[in-house]
Amino acid sequence: MFLIRWLRSLISLPILWIGQLLLNFNAAPAVPLLKAAWTVSGDTETGRQALTAVARLESTSKAYALATEWLAQNPNGVFAGAAGLMALELDRIEEAQQLLQRGHELGSDRFGSLEWLEFLIAERTNSGVEVARRLEQRRNLPPDLSCAVRTSLMFDALMDERFDEARQRAEALLDIENDSRAE
Repeated sequence: MFLIRWLRSLISLPILWIGQLLLNFNAAPAVPLLKAAWTVSGDTETGRQALTAVARLESTSKAYALATEWLAQNPNGVFAGAAGLMALELDRIEEAQQLLQRGHELGSDRFGSLEWLEFLIAERTNSGVEVARRLEQRRNLPPDLSCAVRTSLMFDALMDERFDEARQRAEALLDIENDSRAE
């Protein structure tokens, strides 16, 4: 089984690389190539890239439909998170919440899309600070989500006039990256 999976991944690499290159130039052939690479390899990261290409080059609604279809065929947290993020972008908050729940049931997502989905849903439903405080305790967040969480908490401290805390959070954020909001 391992050998078959390895061969499928190896065969899909040229298709994947060409698709990624074309996606960098926003070329329409990137979509069918990335879809084909996912079909051949079965790798969820490749599938996630294909969904991103569909959203960017075609439409978010098409990407959402495809993500839910792939989720039904291949239930995993990656596709649940991707579909949830697209549902949120389409202002379907209830569907995004259901997909977040489904993603947690299916297992974690090593790419962080479930955590992003949870954070963005919380931001839209005015419970972002509580979720940000919980996510801040985690050490395995993707760097971009970690910065978003820290920025949210920094602005919360500013709005509540906890200036010392806001300054500390800004300095910690600047240690991670040169962020103009922290400046």
